[in-house]
Amino acid sequence: MTLIAWDDKYSVGVKEIDDEHKELVALLNHIYDAMLAGQPREALGGLLDELIEHTKSHFANEERLMEERRYHEYRQHKEEHEKLADEAIAIKKNIDKGAGMVTLQIVDYLKKWLVDHILSADHKFGEYLLKGFRL
Repeated sequence: MTLIAWDDKYSVGVKEIDDEHKELVALLNHIYDAMLAGQPREALGGLLDELIEHTKSHFANEERLMEERRYHEYRQHKEEHEKLADEAIAIKKNIDKGAGMVTLQIVDYLKKWLVDHILSADHKFGEYLLKGFRL
């Protein structure tokens, strides 16, 4: 079952960023499938670790591009990234302590955040990048 089906509306028009977004979508779908299949907490925690690491790497790449191109909304965009990273890490810590587990509510939250972020902040950044050059 698919939680998020990639759609062209998610594309920001920058191949490097779109490819990373597709990876994040695939990982979130994998977590969703594993949750539905009743995978144990440890397996889901490992998948969540993988999602967090890919997310951090993606954020670092976006932020590098923002700095290089002197993006005027860099600070706000970076703050959004930091907020999500902090929340995902807190969720993972609760799971590791046995105080929580990957639930539909958590997966839905991550999906909503990713889709909303792509369609708003990342689209604005993509438009900014495409005004002057193509990656």
